[in-house]
Amino acid sequence: MSAPEALGFRSSSSACYPVGVACNLSPGTIAAMLMAWRMIIGLLLLVAGRVALADTSAEWRVLLRQLSAADQATATQAERQIAATCSPDAINRVVDLARQGEAEAASRAVRILSGWVRTSELPLADAAEQGLESLSQNASPAVAGAAEQQLVLLRDLREQRAIAVLRKLGAKVDIGPDMGALAARLEVEHGGSRVTQWQIQSLAEQVAALAPVILAQELAGTPHPEDAAEPPKDNGAGPLPPTGTDAAATEVIPDDAEPESTLDDELGLDDPQASPPPVVEITAADVPYGVTNVFLTSRWRGTNDDLWHLRRLRHSPKPWELYLVEGTPADKLAVLEVTADLDNVRLQERGPSLGVSGKHGPWDDHCVIQNVLPGGAADRAGIQEGDIVLSIGQRRISDFSQLISAVGELSEGEKVDVAIIRRGTPLQLQVEMVAWDDVDTATALWEKPIPESAMMGGVPMFMMPAIPRGK
Repeated sequence: MSAPEALGFRSSSSACYPVGVACNLSPGTIAAMLMAWRMIIGLLLLVAGRVALADTSAEWRVLLRQLSAADQATATQAERQIAATCSPDAINRVVDLARQGEAEAASRAVRILSGWVRTSELPLADAAEQGLESLSQNASPAVAGAAEQQLVLLRDLREQRAIAVLRKLGAKVDIGPDMGALAARLEVEHGGSRVTQWQIQSLAEQVAALAPVILAQELAGTPHPEDAAEPPKDNGAGPLPPTGTDAAATEVIPDDAEPESTLDDELGLDDPQASPPPVVEITAADVPYGVTNVFLTSRWRGTNDDLWHLRRLRHSPKPWELYLVEGTPADKLAVLEVTADLDNVRLQERGPSLGVSGKHGPWDDHCVIQNVLPGGAADRAGIQEGDIVLSIGQRRISDFSQLISAVGELSEGEKVDVAIIRRGTPLQLQVEMVAWDDVDTATALWEKPIPESAMMGGVPMFMMPAIPRGK
């Protein structure tokens, strides 16, 4: 006897039913009954969900009302309760409150959104950040200002997330040192004494030496420990001396004294025997850096919506370049729309990469190669720093902008003859164009990171000749 029969059930080939109960239902009838039961259960769950939603909405109305309460303790408690529960619905409600609520409640709502950006999981954190972006552009002046302030405070976190997402979507992102920020910070830490050009040169050399460590940490996603790092220390000579003066001098200079050159004093070129200023020693943690280049190449696999991540870089202290490379699937109009109000980005269109950089300077009517990027077409062909480009293909070149234009007319994999002059000797090299993804565009940013403030006509100021006194 089978187990069902032992329990008082009779078995058949199609069903098992209690003894004495007729089972004449067809399979179709049974299927219809099961469908009916499913519909009933679904309706019950829907009703329960609506009740729960109504309860949630009522609770939210109470919390939002309390957030506007005159009693600070009640408003603070409501703020904490709302901040503890982040969801898409909560984000939408808080954004609406910030846009439509009273001033105190709107201020608290902006603060809640900022907290969610910092502490929530990425999909929700991104939504909260987009809520702040929306408020900064479409809200009352007071609310828009508060949202903008929070976005500025979140600058570093937003930049780190943007870099990670853009790279995941196939963009090529380069970071570079911010020498101006480093010099400004050192001036503050040394009592306001201006960092001299000699010290900037020393800092640039140290930054170049630290570049491998910094780049490896950045690529590994290690947070930059700049804020937690100890302040830079000098070599024991004390604070940086004031520029153009002798710290030990007490002599009063008469008004009719011969004027001295500030540039000479800064560079120390008026006295060949003068001791150089004290060198400030730094570590990798002391070097501020930020996005310098973003390339949207043929490897870009993001959508138009994903271009929003470029906006997360709009508060970056360093100006940066956005390159739309020929063959990218990125929509140019969508890119223009997203970056239209970004003041710190310059949009450029490029063809394949030659892999060189240059700058206009005192050499008139010449295209001088300043840097040759590792892995680039020029590097593979043997072009060197200091070479003067005369022509590429059949096109004559007289400055670096013409070289950029000529390369833009070529295609990836195309071979072309390049005529150059190297230390007075004319040479002709064959160059094969390569993709930007194959070029090390980051290394050159760290090799000689002299800021624009230390340049005169494209030449570092510490290389300029002394200015005669009294002239």
